[in-house]
Amino acid sequence: GMFLTGAEIAKDKTVEFFMSGGGGWGNPYERPTEWVCEDVENGLVSIEAAKSEYGVVLEKTEIYGEYLVDEEKTNALRKKSK
Repeated sequence: GMFLTGAEIAKDKTVEFFMSGGGGWGNPYERPTEWVCEDVENGLVSIEAAKSEYGVVLEKTEIYGEYLVDEEKTNALRKKSK
């Protein structure tokens, strides 16, 4: 693919990109809820995807960018999916 970074690269130079990604490992509904919460806080997963893909229901806290796992709703959602 092509990356638009705005960086000018000299003609004889090499640029390497290291990118994350992949298919994941294991059942997403078995990922520890706190890890999913950290993924959302770090901008890797949306709140919506946490719920739909991982079965984790999060609540916003009073601190911007921090979330709490709603254990009751999460447990109910994860049980329903089995």
